[in-house]
Amino acid sequence: MVWELGMLSLLLWLYEVLYQRPQLSSGMLLAMNQLNRAIFLILFLCASAVLTHAQTPYSPMEQAFMLSDRSKANLFSVQLNLSETTQIAGLPDSLLVQENTLHTDIARIERILGTQNAYQDSAARRKLEQTLLSKKTTLERLLLHLKKNHSQYYTLRYMQESPSVAQVQKALNSNTALLSYFVGDSTLFSFLIEPTLGLRVGRVAISQNTLKAKIRMMQSAIEQDNKLVFSSIANELYEILFQLMPSKNIKSLVIVPDRCLGALSFEALLSAAAKPDASYSSMPFLLKKYNVVYALSAALFIENAALIARPDAKVPFMSYAPVFDEATASVMSTQLTAIANELIEQDSISASALFDNGKVQPRRSSEQEAIALAALWQESTPGTLAVLRNDANEKHIKLGVWNDAKILHLTAYSFINETFPSASGLVLAQDTSSNQDGVLLMSEILNLSLKTDLIVLSAHGSSIGQPSFGEAYAGFVRAFGYAGARNVLLSHWQKADAADVLFWQGFYKLVISQSKDNSKGYAAFLQKTKLKFLNDKATSAPYFWAKWALWGR
Repeated sequence: MVWELGMLSLLLWLYEVLYQRPQLSSGMLLAMNQLNRAIFLILFLCASAVLTHAQTPYSPMEQAFMLSDRSKANLFSVQLNLSETTQIAGLPDSLLVQENTLHTDIARIERILGTQNAYQDSAARRKLEQTLLSKKTTLERLLLHLKKNHSQYYTLRYMQESPSVAQVQKALNSNTALLSYFVGDSTLFSFLIEPTLGLRVGRVAISQNTLKAKIRMMQSAIEQDNKLVFSSIANELYEILFQLMPSKNIKSLVIVPDRCLGALSFEALLSAAAKPDASYSSMPFLLKKYNVVYALSAALFIENAALIARPDAKVPFMSYAPVFDEATASVMSTQLTAIANELIEQDSISASALFDNGKVQPRRSSEQEAIALAALWQESTPGTLAVLRNDANEKHIKLGVWNDAKILHLTAYSFINETFPSASGLVLAQDTSSNQDGVLLMSEILNLSLKTDLIVLSAHGSSIGQPSFGEAYAGFVRAFGYAGARNVLLSHWQKADAADVLFWQGFYKLVISQSKDNSKGYAAFLQKTKLKFLNDKATSAPYFWAKWALWGR
């Protein structure tokens, strides 16, 4: 095991050193994230040797969990290059120049001091060491300033701390467990943390491609309402993913998916295979046992759980619905194509058009949905707003129309770009009186300043590019999170249905009725709404309820 320990030490050192460099390209950052995954696998495979020799307060399994979580927490910053990051966070050029200069100077001095036979003159060497210490001290002060005054940039730019098991346990309620996954090329690892039992680790031999294929098969069976195939594959995936079973007192799960698992509806998994003639309502769905909330990483879950309650927002509920008829859709298609060409030119992208050839399909039901939900809230909660048609434009958003909404319900056309995640976004109404293009990209969402407790993206649209690990989907969630949204509720697949408005009416009735009861969260309301649909013969198929996923707490 000596060579494994040596390789592990080298990889850990390389990762920590390179990641702090100020001018890494997007490609290099992606390589760093893959290096982190390599470190995880080596650590797991040589666990016994590490346990014997490592000087660390954490066990090998806990270190493996922490490295796994780090790869997820860093995923979004990996997707954004440095210029995007500074633009998003509004960092002054002077601070960026100072930061880069300090990093460069420190690296240069360290290289000089590390050169063999360099500076034999002890006085000159001491002077150089003092200069190095001074620059490191200045950099530490600058980073503290960035962390305090430009926290968005600091979080995006620098590595997030990986939480320990004890920190995760502290953030969990007594009846809640966190289940985190790591998808390797040939092995799936799972980490189950409960408030009293600590950390348990499981592994199952399965290739990433096989796992993807099974998830696609389940999605296809749901969309085609193929009950026989669905029952089989939903149970098969359950057996793979739940090698570790939570204790009987656990009623809520925080699931941290990895790669392709981000596209899976865990609530639709079956703990046992159903009979061919079984009704959907009689099937043993995971939904019946747990309410589920998803998190991009354990670190982000802890950060969200620690947030103090906000005062009541000025607007308790806002529905936002740009409406596209045939004529508008044609104009938007032309606009999208122009934007795609501009992005391709700027980023030297050689892939196919970013917006699925710029096609926008009209969805007239979005206006009816927005009006119906606003009317529901208005009955008991004054101050509700419905922003429709041309008023639902990009200019108004950037002027702050979203900022004071506690719950924001969006029925916009969305596009998720799996090939270039930062080019994902929302299509809004055209406003010829402004210089905005009518498309709110993920990078622009990050610039917003929201006070939103919940954002519901009841959108229809397209997924563009070759679906790989769901990074764009996760990036969309995190973009709203960085903008200030505490919870984001959106769909695993982007297909609208006439039953959607009934689903949201049932969900919001629960939210309104329990508005003064802080003990119940959105996850519990979502579970109840899904169960109501499941127990109604007309909407019991997973197609009607399984697509909605709550990310947050």
